Amino acid sequence: MIKLIADVADESILNLKQSNDKKLVGIMKLYHEYFYIFQMVEPGMLFSVSHRMVQLSFERGLSEISPIAFAQFGVTALCMGNACGGYRMGSLALKLARNLGVPGLVSS
Repeated sequence: MIKLIADVADESILNLKQSNDKKLVGIMKLYHEYFYIFQMVEPGMLFSVSHRMVQLSFERGLSEISPIAFAQFGVTALCMGNACGGYRMGSLALKLARNLGVPGLVSS
């Protein structure tokens, strides 16, 4: 897993500040859409897009899209052969969704 989160404990990520910045949410939603587009037309860009979403979560705070960012980063880790990193990111995404109370991301 890349240096961005390899050395950061899950608890530290879960305790990042929350952001209600609408501009941040809009940017993250745009990156989320890019992720799906690039799956079809340019798979080599998946790492860059998911990495940027996670980076924004660290820099500007957790938003309602952050759990999706960590899940997509996990998918990218799996595609790169890092099953442990993919599992960690997926688990972290679920914890973030629960902590942030994002409806629709966690089954009831």
